[in-house]
Amino acid sequence: MNVRNLLTLNAVLVALVSLTALLSPTTLLDTTGLEVTQYTINLERAFGSVTIGAAVTSWLLRSEPPSRARRAFLIGVGVNYAVFALVNVINITSTPDLDTNIGWVFFGLNVLLAGAFFYFSFRGTD
Repeated sequence: MNVRNLLTLNAVLVALVSLTALLSPTTLLDTTGLEVTQYTINLERAFGSVTIGAAVTSWLLRSEPPSRARRAFLIGVGVNYAVFALVNVINITSTPDLDTNIGWVFFGLNVLLAGAFFYFSFRGTD
């Protein structure tokens, strides 16, 4: 794995989640067991609209040489995934009536991605 592959993987994963949230928000809501209401649909679409930019940025940065700007982006994405992992734990422990299996899958994925982004952020070379 190198930075280019990590950024490409991130772009694809985030784009899939973002586009699903934008175009079919009930798909993600059904997966987590959350009640589908107009409010949760609007929240899901807002999530998709915020995250689609991260997918585009990852895609555009994947071929760029090492720079302070790219390192800043890698750290920022690492922080995003670390915080998302924490949010997963909070959601799992505060809503025991929901399906927590998918929450733990998301937690594991977020921890792995945070670790990868932090690794490449502080490694110093490509």
